[in-house]
Amino acid sequence: MMLLALMSSNAMAEWVDAGANETQHLYYDPATIKKTGDVVKMWHLHDYSEAKDLAGKKYMSLRVLSEFDCRQNEFRIFNETRHSENMARVMY
Repeated sequence: MMLLALMSSNAMAEWVDAGANETQHLYYDPATIKKTGDVVKMWHLHDYSEAKDLAGKKYMSLRVLSEFDCRQNEFRIFNETRHSENMARVMY
């Protein structure tokens, strides 16, 4: 059931382009932005031009729920999922 919820939330995300370099494209989902004081929590997506490898499993995108503390210039990761296709399609 949890897997189905995660997969359906990927399909509903409205990813906004936040920039790119030679190896990856970065997106964020504005619908997930939650701000409390100087702290912002949101989902963002790293979309890679070449497959990455973690413990023998290849992935083309990484979807991350992070919290950014703008005053302290710190961040922490709450959740991340790796996907075999670009734009967070097909999850392991």
